[in-house]
Amino acid sequence: MHAGPQLRRSRTTEVLSLDGVPGGTMGSFVPAISAAAVTYDPITWNIDPNLNLLNQAPDRFHLNDIVFDTDNTPHNAVTSKLADWILNHLLT
Repeated sequence: MHAGPQLRRSRTTEVLSLDGVPGGTMGSFVPAISAAAVTYDPITWNIDPNLNLLNQAPDRFHLNDIVFDTDNTPHNAVTSKLADWILNHLLT
């Protein structure tokens, strides 16, 4: 029997149910919908984790500009496509 409300915490180190979605590579994992700052409710996750981000309107993102790599790479990988895009934005 408990006399009052309890604080319960739950922590996870892996999100296996989402590992097959874009951005889901073992090791360094950030779902593409999170990495791209797609507008959705982070509490209820009222979004399809397989959402095709290439077909979304620009106002669907919390970002001013965005580019996607052609392959599903770990979120800390810097590919030539991404590096070129970054340099172009820095130099213009």
